[in-house]
Order: sequence, then C-alpha cells, then structure tokens
Amino acid sequence: MAALAFALAAARPPLPPRLPAPPRAHPTCQLNRPEPPLSPEQASFLSLRGYTWDGSRWVRGDAASLRRRAAECRSGARVARLVDAAGRAPASGDAVRAATRHLEGAVQAARSASLADDEASRARDVRVKDWLAAKYAPYAWGAAQLGVGAAALPAAGLEWGAGGEWRAAAVGLAAAPLLVGARRELRRCHASAGVEGASGKLERLIVDAALGSHALPAPWSWRCSEPSWRALGLLFELVASSNLLGLLHGVIQATVSESLSHSSTNTFLVASAADTAVGAYVALCAPAVAVLFVGLMPALSELYFFGDPVMDGVPAEIEAARRTSKNAETYFTMKATRPIPPEEMAARVAVVRSLAAAWESFGRGGSAKERAVRAALAAGGAAVVTGGAWQLAGGAMVAPLVANAVALADDYLVSLEANDATVDVPLPAESEGF
Repeated sequence: MAALAFALAAARPPLPPRLPAPPRAHPTCQLNRPEPPLSPEQASFLSLRGYTWDGSRWVRGDAASLRRRAAECRSGARVARLVDAAGRAPASGDAVRAATRHLEGAVQAARSASLADDEASRARDVRVKDWLAAKYAPYAWGAAQLGVGAAALPAAGLEWGAGGEWRAAAVGLAAAPLLVGARRELRRCHASAGVEGASGKLERLIVDAALGSHALPAPWSWRCSEPSWRALGLLFELVASSNLLGLLHGVIQATVSESLSHSSTNTFLVASAADTAVGAYVALCAPAVAVLFVGLMPALSELYFFGDPVMDGVPAEIEAARRTSKNAETYFTMKATRPIPPEEMAARVAVVRSLAAAWESFGRGGSAKERAVRAALAAGGAAVVTGGAWQLAGGAMVAPLVANAVALADDYLVSLEANDATVDVPLPAESEGF
C-alpha cells in the first residue's frame, strides 16, 4: 500500500485548468476584432482573473482551449469536432458555435432519455463518482485486489521456483502476438460504436480521479497526453486482470478440464481409442473443451453488450442527429431573435448537417449484428489464447500472465490513441468566417 501511495503521489501531473462553458452566442459579436485599449489597472484586473481576448470578446480561461471546446460536439465518450485545413480547431464565430451547441444539446438529451436518466439516477452517479474521487478509493481498490489475488493466484497454482517457469514464460511470449491482435480488434469494435469497453473501465476511472481529472471518465485526449495516466492505467489493469486470469484459467478452466477428463464418457472414448492412431488426439478433447468453455464467457458478454438496444444511448443519439439535421433550418428560423442573413443561415445549417453526418459514423463498421459478432469473436479469441497458453504450459499461470502483460503494454503504451471515439469534421466552406 505504501508503494501504491508513492506511485500515485509521484505520477500526479499539474491539474489542467477547469474550463468554463463556451460563451453564449451574441448577434453583435464579430470575429477577429482588435483588442480594445485598456488602462494598466484594467489589464491587471482581467489578467489576474484569468480573462483573455479571443478575437471577439473577453473570455475567462485559455482562448485556445475555449476555441477547441466551442468546435466540439460531445456526448458520453463520443466527440465530433470541427477542424480547419490544418487539422486544428477553427477560429469560428457565433453562428458555428450556436450550430454546434444545438446538435450537442439534441444528442445529449436523446442519450439521457434513452438511459432513463432521471434525478435519482443522476444522484446515484454523483455518489459513485464522489466515491471514486475520494482519496481513499485507490487504497480500497488495492486492498480488495490484494485479497482477491491472495486467494485466487495460489489456488490457481502460481508458484515461482517450482521449476518450468521460464518455459511457461516462453509459451506466454509466443502467445502474446495473438492476444495483442485480438485485443486491438476488440477495441476497434468498441471505438466504432463510440463506447468504452467494460474491461478495465473501473481501473481507468480510479486513475482518472487519482490524477486530478475533473471529469469522470476523463476525455481520451487528456488520458493519452499524460504519461503518468498511461503508466498507472497499465499498472492498475495489470493487477486486476491478473487476478481475473487466475480465477478464469487456474480455477474455472482447471476444474472443467479435470471434471471432463474423469467423466465416464471421456474415459470410455480414451480407452476405446488407446490402440488407434487417433488415441493421442482423443485424450486432448477434455482440455480443448475446457479452453473453448472459458472463451465462451467473454464472447457471450460482448454479445449481450452489443445486443443491448440502449448501448449507452448511441442509437438514440444517431436518430436525434438525423432529426436535428433535417429540421435545422426550421429550428434556427423559429428561434431567431433577429433576421438571419441567408449566408449565416447556410453556415449554421451546414455545420449541423456535417456534424450530424459524422455522428452517424459511430454506427460504422457494419451493422450492429456484425459488430457484435466481431467483438464476441475477438473477446472469445483472447480468452482462448490465454487458456491455450495455460494448457500448453502444463497448467502454469506464468504463461497467461506474461501474455496478458505484453498485451496490456501494447494497449497503454503503443496502440492507444486519443481519437478512438472521435471524428474530425472539416469545417464546411460556407461556414468559414461565421
């Protein structure tokens, strides 16, 4: 526990500034206006309170961060963001901001309605996040994992020094590329739907809170920009997944394999084929069935996850984005407090329709059934790889643990990308300058 406390204290980065909501649109604001002259007293007053000039008004906070946030449409872990030709947040005006906020409000409302997000559920979510953000949360999690590991890994037969560990480690390294490929495919399936996988989600939330993120879960852009987050996320998930592997292979798979090996049917088949050419293969039936059995559980879990019609509100958001895109011009006309010039109306409608079309890309990668099948095969394949490594290593837990460590290192240090659930949308030409 002392080592965990030291790691958390050493890894905590400087807290990013808390950003206010994007400024409200005002019809008289113009982009790239010159900064008005200020007296030294006025300049000092605004500077001390964190105000900067963004080209049209004084805003509180970092102008670049506010510009980036004003060009983003967010809901859950999904982000559609406007970018200019250089791939940066455009210097957009009030028309683009208003259009972006309109679509964001529509998809967020659809998600809340789809999840039946009432006052009671929101209060429950706040309590859970408060618990995760508490200072004692990492230590409570560490104590729980320590207890599970102390019970699971010895029962699974993890005994270093009994001989054969290096051979088992070599088996794990040989299986690692297959496991890395399966985990990358599974992450692609989740990213294509704009959702975060359940594996390691709790650990990532605890690391978010421990490193001072105001949002839970933290944006992937912040996570990927912090080396300390990558290191601690890898450490936390490695501990949790090692305990899970001990239960899955060392306990469940071992029990199933032993039960099938001593069953009367298997005994009869082995005895009947003992003097034939296929006798050796028949003896492998029980271990093979046990490996497939442990692969079935995560596969069914992914089928249930993608089969859920709610699925974090993604289908409802896509439908709301289509509806908002279709009615964009009518909405802006009805809500206008002043006559909107045709060029500005075209700019607003173009932004809404571009972002809405991008939001539908969270359903990319084939139909929902195809994604569910791909995710199930990837998750089941990952479990089969670690189960096969355990079996080939003679029941030594070192093999799946080594393969899992290599795959997690790839997840957090090599292939993790900030834009897994982010879509870049080029700013429409008719919206430039608005």
